[in-house]
Amino acid sequence: MTHNIGITMPKRVALYAKFALNVGTAIAILHNLLYST
Repeated sequence: MTHNIGITMPKRVALYAKFALNVGTAIAILHNLLYST
């Protein structure tokens, strides 16, 4: 089952994952900036 994950997973899911990761990083940076003062 685990061997078919990379094949059946659409590229759109990978794009969503990368987008979510970028958003999470941006939120973390903003959070650090807001609470650093």
